Amino acid sequence: MHIKNKKENTMKPFELGDIFLGCTELLKTLMITKAMEESCNMTRISISRVFYGLKERITLLLD
Repeated sequence: MHIKNKKENTMKPFELGDIFLGCTELLKTLMITKAMEESCNMTRISISRVFYGLKERITLLLD
């Protein structure tokens, strides 16, 4: 019996690193957004845009 190559199912370390970097950037952005929200009364739309951006980034990495 031949075992299939698992390469297609495993992520490269740098891709995981990119996702963690993306999460770190997201947290920084959220902290900045939160600070701006308190001073400028920004809407929640900006926060959801940040999450959407991160989702897009992860989707690109996984493709």
